[in-house]
Amino acid sequence: LDAGVGGFPELVESLVDDLVQFGVLRFELGSGSFMREKFVFIQYAGPNTGAVKRGRHVGQAAMVKEAMGGAHASMVFYDPDEMTTENVLQRLLSIMTADDGDFDLDQLRAMIDAQIAKAAAHPDAAGEGGRHVLTAAEMRNHDFGAAECIRYVKAPAGPFNWLLLEPDATNLKRESSHDVAM
Repeated sequence: LDAGVGGFPELVESLVDDLVQFGVLRFELGSGSFMREKFVFIQYAGPNTGAVKRGRHVGQAAMVKEAMGGAHASMVFYDPDEMTTENVLQRLLSIMTADDGDFDLDQLRAMIDAQIAKAAAHPDAAGEGGRHVLTAAEMRNHDFGAAECIRYVKAPAGPFNWLLLEPDATNLKRESSHDVAM
């Protein structure tokens, strides 16, 4: 389990080639009153994952996606060489549009780069009643459960913009049924 603020490039750094992993990537599309948060479900079965493990866990994809609160798009990867920002952006261009008009690859890359920079530079803040609110960088040093991390990724302007999970259907189902109502 890992989560962060560095978008897809950071998510890729956390992948393990002998596991099946599921993730969700949050980004904003459009601008101003037309801005919409979008979620992409990522499924990765590394090239060194055994056939039995791959089959067992890939079969859980629908349940994991549901536990994560759904997504606007899904992407499946089996080869780490396919896991490039360029490839993901190309796929996104073919399946998503913004309310304020069409955009090209360079515009999409600029929007996402700006979001990553903004999230990474988020200053420390005090919450209601002077209570300390953890920054995304501080949150990475804490041991959160899957349901809690899913909430943080799915929350509007939440502290994480990606999440990566190893499948454990029993724990995810139990946690999501109690804690992940969006």
